[in-house]
Amino acid sequence: MTNDIALFVVVPLTLALRQLAPVSWRRLIIFEALGVNVGSLLSPIGNPQNIYLWQLSHLSFPGFIEMMAPWGLVLLAGLALLVELGSSRRPIVLHLEDHTITVLRGLFWISLGLYLPFLGLVETGHSTWALALALGLGIFRPLLLRFLDWGLLVTFTLFFIDVGFLSSFFNPHQLPGLGQGKSHIILFLWGILLSQVMSNVPATLFMAPETDSLKSLAYGVNAGGFGLFVGSMANLIALRMARDRQIWREFHVLSFPFLLFAVVTGILFL
Repeated sequence: MTNDIALFVVVPLTLALRQLAPVSWRRLIIFEALGVNVGSLLSPIGNPQNIYLWQLSHLSFPGFIEMMAPWGLVLLAGLALLVELGSSRRPIVLHLEDHTITVLRGLFWISLGLYLPFLGLVETGHSTWALALALGLGIFRPLLLRFLDWGLLVTFTLFFIDVGFLSSFFNPHQLPGLGQGKSHIILFLWGILLSQVMSNVPATLFMAPETDSLKSLAYGVNAGGFGLFVGSMANLIALRMARDRQIWREFHVLSFPFLLFAVVTGILFL
């Protein structure tokens, strides 16, 4: 599964855990957001930007992993250190007897059964039917539409409208330092900067058709997932699911230093 889908699994589990034990749930969700961004960059199917760049690169599956692994493993080590330093040492004591957990088993099996057909329709270019399938589930269970994060959907849509508008009037080669004989480091840094403004997937779609170094761009847009919350849709998903104001500030306290770490190590591995 991609980084975004992984968060739809682990964040609700974390939110449920906070009702069963006194845990630092905000910190856990932040580490989960950083973790899926780090872990997903290793694989050609780990996140949307890698899927797109892998298709353009014509690399084999192992070849793409080989390109990303040296830097990715360093980032994983850095994240492990951050988690170690930033986690509470208190033991977690569960209080299961105090809570009743409701499991919607029917909805779970229906959703699981429709998941693969939905992916198949999307991947074969039948997005309209995929949308109809999703809407059908919403009609079957109207409560799902009530709890859908419409703000996140609108934000996601606006990101791609923005990149389409930008591409109509602007060419990546017009960016300072991206003319003929452009530096791979400059391309890497632009990937980060644009990700901080428009999120890393739209930044990838904007820059990829005009680049001659997919490795530099892949490093840049994946590093750009750290820093500001807008850098990655995964960040937005995690923070909005938390429904807590304090977590936004705490996220940036941890995410910006990790972005700096990603920039320095990324340059070393280009």
